[in-house]
Amino acid sequence: MQKKPELLAPAGTPETAIAAADAGADAVYCGLGRFNARERAGNFTADSLGRTIEFFHRSRKKVYLTLNTMVMEPELPAFVETVSLLRDLAPDAVIVQDPGVIWLLRELIPELPLHGSTQMGIHNHAGIAAAASMGMRRVILERQVTLPELRKILPASPLEIEVFLHGSLCCSLSGRCYLSGFCGGWSGNRGKCKQLCRRRYADDSGRRGFYLSPGDLSAAEVLPELIRLGVASLKIEGRLRGPEYVWKTVRAYRLLLDDFEDNYAEAMELLRTTTTRELSPAFFADSIPQKLVRPERPGYFGTEVGQILAGNASGMEVKLIRRLHVGDRLRILPPDGGESVTGFELARMTRDRKPATVASAGDKVFLPGHFSVSPGWLLVKTGENGFDFSRQTAALPSRRFPVKLELRLTQENWSATALVAGTKPFRWECKVDFAAAKTHGFQEEEAKNVFLSGAPEPWRPEIAALALEPGFFAPAGEVKALRRKFWAAFKEAVPAGLADRSAGVLSRFCQLRPQPRPEVPVFPAEWDTAERFVLPGFIAEADLPLWEKKLADAVRRGVRIAEVRGWHGFPMVKPYPQLKIISGEAFPLANSFGVRLLQELGAHACTIAPELDAEAAEMLRRDSGLPLQERGAEDLPLLVSRLPLHAGTITDARGNHFTVRYDAKEKLSKLYSADHDPRRVFRDGKLK
Repeated sequence: MQKKPELLAPAGTPETAIAAADAGADAVYCGLGRFNARERAGNFTADSLGRTIEFFHRSRKKVYLTLNTMVMEPELPAFVETVSLLRDLAPDAVIVQDPGVIWLLRELIPELPLHGSTQMGIHNHAGIAAAASMGMRRVILERQVTLPELRKILPASPLEIEVFLHGSLCCSLSGRCYLSGFCGGWSGNRGKCKQLCRRRYADDSGRRGFYLSPGDLSAAEVLPELIRLGVASLKIEGRLRGPEYVWKTVRAYRLLLDDFEDNYAEAMELLRTTTTRELSPAFFADSIPQKLVRPERPGYFGTEVGQILAGNASGMEVKLIRRLHVGDRLRILPPDGGESVTGFELARMTRDRKPATVASAGDKVFLPGHFSVSPGWLLVKTGENGFDFSRQTAALPSRRFPVKLELRLTQENWSATALVAGTKPFRWECKVDFAAAKTHGFQEEEAKNVFLSGAPEPWRPEIAALALEPGFFAPAGEVKALRRKFWAAFKEAVPAGLADRSAGVLSRFCQLRPQPRPEVPVFPAEWDTAERFVLPGFIAEADLPLWEKKLADAVRRGVRIAEVRGWHGFPMVKPYPQLKIISGEAFPLANSFGVRLLQELGAHACTIAPELDAEAAEMLRRDSGLPLQERGAEDLPLLVSRLPLHAGTITDARGNHFTVRYDAKEKLSKLYSADHDPRRVFRDGKLK
């Protein structure tokens, strides 16, 4: 029987995590306050994350932590303070993007499973091979991989493969969008994206439209094939969404996974009632979608519920076209669907000058508050009342910390080793004198249950190994006494405080930090003038043989310098030790530990991440063990996409001009600034 894939849900807050679990998710992914790609989400504290993990683990569900942004050199001490919590939090895996984060986590907490973020842009089997060489357990594929490509990639993958199943789609390939950072310093690679792709632009003729805003993804129709192909995890996007969206979406896909045919109608109705953009299979169609971006379709998500008739200092009058309830989350938009003016949760409303909790289509209602609106503007619902999981969230169990037990139980001797990360193993032994069993001896499941109960707070025991001698009888009373004796000795010997374990991680980090160098490595001038073979940042699965041939031809021709601009490049250049390898800007190189990982993969020189400011770039140069270069002579694309974007010049509301061109080599649409050098903007921190 075909194994069901994991259903993985977003959790921007503990409440949405509980909603996901209630609806049937197998796992959630979430972030702490910093160093994750959704810093605008509510996110978790160490305590709320620990309690959530405890709750999920009791239900045999999983929690994945996102540390999937690039970390600049000056931020490394603060980042490692976050990392020092992970041994005790014990998430089931960490989702990563930054090469330095990958290197550090392997060194500091080697037992922690790593999942390659979609921000790494892995989209072919060569990229998966690179991830495997770095010790990844799972890869989250680029969202612009098509279903035919997935059919080729999955059967030969040495790693678990996770794909996005439902939710918002980025116009750009993951990890290669600099538009938000360029226009205001809100870097998507730093978790601060302002979603400028969702705004209106004017084209050369003055026509205004949403030229960079794709519709949303729903892979419901192809779900049976994703299961058949052996996808390990199906991921729902939406850490900025509320509990009602998460619950409905997770519930819909839980129904489909459990019985696609019988539950199809109910699941589709749930998806229809979520606040979303127009849904389609997107890249899970048989070819690259041609109309996923429709300029006439507003970029915002949500359901229009009314039109604003008037506004004053005390509130606004609205004519409803759909039901509205106190507690709903709302946005106010100009009539052309442009940028949202404000978002809020509806706390009060009146109808016919009387307080009202609910109002229906056709009603005129007054919403008290301070709003800057004009007649004709739109009221849009982005979240519904009625999905309150605050009581369940408040009742989350106390945070506990894992202790792994290795047991050896015989008729004459019981021994146990308790392993707590960051401390010395605790060993316990007790002589026993059990009789031979007349019928059934002491069973393995009984032995496990003995030591999995009775643990003192704040510990959560896990059986790591069990060696059980068969054939003896152990009376229940004596077994319970042995358990009490073991946990009493453990409690006395192992401190419940976390300082020692955190200090161990911090101490190890200090040992790993680079030592002062007498001089900064200089990028060889002859490498700039010599012929260089460039492996593009995007090579579709079907095009890998073509590029492998081009590379082989270049080496035969005498080319000795190659620049790789995607993770797939390292396995491709490995057969040619005569090449000097330069890693391109597609690797978010922001810290010296990232240099170590790229050097480990074969790089002789690296490219500084475009978004580093002047101070961070200078610190990286100082601490790097390899020569570093800036981006090459060509312009830096601010956004790259497999979608057929509107070619020509588009202009935003602030008067910034951008040019869209098609790159035949990478087969991508690329957006460039027509006014400014992006590298200078990133260094200076503002547009001029």
